Amino acid sequence: MTPKKRRRLAFAVALVVAGAGAAALIVFALKDNVLYFYSPSDVEAKHIAPGVAFRMGGLVETHSVHHGKGAEISFTVTDGRARVPVEFSGVLPALFREGQGVVALGRLNDSHVFAASEILAATGQRGVDCGIDCAAGEHTTSQAIQITRNAGRVALTGIHSTPLVSMDGSAMRRKELTIFNVRRSNHETEEALELLQAHPEWFRPLLTHSRSLDEIREAFAIASEYRDGVGKMTVRP
Repeated sequence: MTPKKRRRLAFAVALVVAGAGAAALIVFALKDNVLYFYSPSDVEAKHIAPGVAFRMGGLVETHSVHHGKGAEISFTVTDGRARVPVEFSGVLPALFREGQGVVALGRLNDSHVFAASEILAATGQRGVDCGIDCAAGEHTTSQAIQITRNAGRVALTGIHSTPLVSMDGSAMRRKELTIFNVRRSNHETEEALELLQAHPEWFRPLLTHSRSLDEIREAFAIASEYRDGVGKMTVRP
């Protein structure tokens, strides 16, 4: 690799690590209490391509559950604005039922049906310990507030494109939530790298895309425009 390419790679890696550093430290503190997923509205807005693995969360739509042969089951996940049909074959969690929260791991097929490989029931309406808004979208801060339990924490790591951010103030006050604003900083890079090296399994759900150094322009375009359901983009030599 030429010195020029080495410098470009170092710059790209620094940007990726700086952006992930604060989130990595939060994930370390919360460990198993964090779960990343897209809502049906996110799936629709981001035009996630078939075959891309991701988690989707929402409510099991009432009267949408249908049992097929053996352990086959189909149902619809909704967030009140968008709906995504789901197909699954396997053992469902005990808390799975219509009208309740669910998180599914899988991929969209060519028919835009979510083929799930794993189904996780949500927390029985308790909510997660900490909701992390990394996307900084139009409704994502309110979504993080809505899924967080009473007296829980919401961490804002994404950078909003506007100075005024819409959020569900009523739910935030009623649940007595604590809001953490996280500023990205290169000062946490070394500690973030140590965490990534020691516990890569904690961060695999974040790393959704990868491109070679020769494709660095495309990598930055996808990441900056949140295309193809991108979470974090890595650049390899």
